[in-house]
Amino acid sequence: MRIEGNPGLQIADDLASGKRTESKSSPITLGENDDQATISQQHKRTQSLVTRVISAPETRQEKITALSSAVRSGTYQFSPEKTADAMLDQWRRRRTV
Repeated sequence: MRIEGNPGLQIADDLASGKRTESKSSPITLGENDDQATISQQHKRTQSLVTRVISAPETRQEKITALSSAVRSGTYQFSPEKTADAMLDQWRRRRTV
């Protein structure tokens, strides 16, 4: 496929070679045969969620397995005060982010 007369490519080449400085006042005009692409809101939301998942802390599977076993066997001991403190700490961290 050959693309001819695409002003966007010429601008990109000029920017890469230093012949042109980027300017917001020089828009690329599109002819009636030029293709266009837009990013949907769904895609933007998906990208945002992917970023959040990547930055989430890792799951510690060995700790989950140990806790599950303790709960099933009835040996899991917990402190309501520690649980409440941990929940409040997490809530405070999320508010500052």
